[in-house]
Amino acid sequence: YIITKQTHFRAWVAENPTVDDLKKELQQKRPVITLHHGFSLQNKNIPFLATGSSFHVMVITGYDDTTQEFITNDPGDRVVGKGHRYGYDLFMKTLHDFDFNIRQASGPSRVLFTYPKLVQTTAGTTIYYLQDNYRYPIYHTETLKKYGWKKEAVVLADSRWLARFA
Repeated sequence: YIITKQTHFRAWVAENPTVDDLKKELQQKRPVITLHHGFSLQNKNIPFLATGSSFHVMVITGYDDTTQEFITNDPGDRVVGKGHRYGYDLFMKTLHDFDFNIRQASGPSRVLFTYPKLVQTTAGTTIYYLQDNYRYPIYHTETLKKYGWKKEAVVLADSRWLARFA
């Protein structure tokens, strides 16, 4: 909800993502928000309280297949933070949503995939507004102005990805 209301993006919850799922989103320049059992990340730079929930959230900004690592913006890391790297295996094993029944980060493996509200394909000139699995063409720049949307918010998208919106 916050993402949709406060940014140029929308978000949806993906259950049990794979490393390839995460990489595909990143290849399209779409940030991925991840939910973790923080203690299991083994990051000594995050000051978790022993009595805390262990819930931790961060954004994946890239990946490095050579070192088999995700590159993150980790707001809890007091030393590295932006650009902190986690190995694929460790990262995937720690993906857990918060379980409200036991107040711990031990729920299912979930991430938030994001996508822009306004897109244009590299091959086309039409701008599309994306909402609820539909794409709505915007033919006039006056429409952007009417809704307070800025041209800078338009993101280039792969036409195959855009085709998934009816």
